[in-house]
Amino acid sequence: MKKTAQIVLISISILFSVGQAVIKQTFHFSDIIDATIATVIAWFVGWQYDKLQYFAKKKKRK
Repeated sequence: MKKTAQIVLISISILFSVGQAVIKQTFHFSDIIDATIATVIAWFVGWQYDKLQYFAKKKKRK
């Protein structure tokens, strides 16, 4: 199963978090927790999307 959506969403989450830190020019511990939670959610959504795509293709082949 390809993990394309997971990689894309996690990358966006990390880039967004880093971008926020650069714009604010500060990075507190709570920001790290927020970034971690957002990344975990992005990973889960990407995983579910990739799984959906996999099973849709599998069903289409039958």
